[in-house]
Amino acid sequence: MLGEEGSDGDPGRALAEALSAAFTGSSSSGTERLNNFLSSALMIDEVNGLGKRRKVTLHQTRRKGQGRTGDALSFVMTNPVIEYLVHRHIRKTGKGRKERPLSYPEFLTILRERYGFYVDHAPPNLAVPSEVLQRNRRIFERRLRDLGLLAGVNDAERMKKIKWRYRAQQDAQVEGQPA
Repeated sequence: MLGEEGSDGDPGRALAEALSAAFTGSSSSGTERLNNFLSSALMIDEVNGLGKRRKVTLHQTRRKGQGRTGDALSFVMTNPVIEYLVHRHIRKTGKGRKERPLSYPEFLTILRERYGFYVDHAPPNLAVPSEVLQRNRRIFERRLRDLGLLAGVNDAERMKKIKWRYRAQQDAQVEGQPA
């Protein structure tokens, strides 16, 4: 199906048609198959996965403790994901390129603009109280500090710098240190 010429040479359309055909089979419901696919792709509830499943109350009855519950999926930034994003933006790929300094506010802007992770701003068309956003920002800052990725001794936002945990092999060899 992906190699056929029926999609007018558009690989995106061919992929969409293949996924549509895969999830609308007659052996099981398409929704169930789609959920299984997303769970596998996002590695839901795995150690290094991008999502967690949690129970939520869908409909509350008058009696406490009764009601319909269901699963909700939440995207999470695990420690390996945070480390990858930090190292990805501190050091540009390519031989001989040095790491560049990155402030904490700049890093939050990169997360928001490039990846859609809204840490300290509300997503478009969504009202979020400022207390919740500030709490989220403090928690993320603490996680970066705990991972050894944030340095700063005062409260000045621009003085909080994102730093690397691992030295690039080329830099370590230049300075005579082991990588």
